[in-house]
Amino acid sequence: AAKLSFAQQARTDQQIGYYQQMLKRNPRNVTALLGLGDALIRKARETGDPSYFSRAEEALKKSLDIMPKNFRAARALAYVFYSRHEFGSAVAQARRAIEMNPEDGDSYGILGDALLEVGQYAEAEAAYDYMIELEQSLYSYSRRAGLKNMRGDSASAIVDLERAVALGKAAQQPSESIAWTEWQLGMEYFGLGDLRKAEQSFQQSLESYPNYYRGLAG
Repeated sequence: AAKLSFAQQARTDQQIGYYQQMLKRNPRNVTALLGLGDALIRKARETGDPSYFSRAEEALKKSLDIMPKNFRAARALAYVFYSRHEFGSAVAQARRAIEMNPEDGDSYGILGDALLEVGQYAEAEAAYDYMIELEQSLYSYSRRAGLKNMRGDSASAIVDLERAVALGKAAQQPSESIAWTEWQLGMEYFGLGDLRKAEQSFQQSLESYPNYYRGLAG
């Protein structure tokens, strides 16, 4: 399991190195800047080290300086702001990404996340509902589960999280994303006092992504 976890993180490191080499040849390569930003965000999620978000921000801002209408870079930058709890900036940046591409479900998801954190629950719910209309995925259902948790509806949150895990596995989403959702499922069960199911969910999280720090903490 430890070897598998190391291999997954090493793969992310290889991608970071690959895009850095591309940028040495051409510092204005928008594709490489976006790829580097995405890989650094993934590294931050895998390790829990927030310094990778700052490095991702630098790459993504350079990408947007060169190509201002790049909605993927705008969306990724909104996620960086959200992850650093800069919720006002995350809302504004997510709205910019949506203006560039109104059919991008992930931008609505990040918008909903940031709105939820500042207490704008109705607006967050509308963003999540529209995301689910655009895509039924691990990301859309796990986000709606967060809103249901905030409302104290753990039973419905668990249903959405289980659906999210199944969709994530079927679509072969990144193992860390699946592990995060399984960890969140464990937290729901823990909150209900069902320690057996909580433990099962945390163990499943560690099977999906060995040595995952959230799963270990759970």
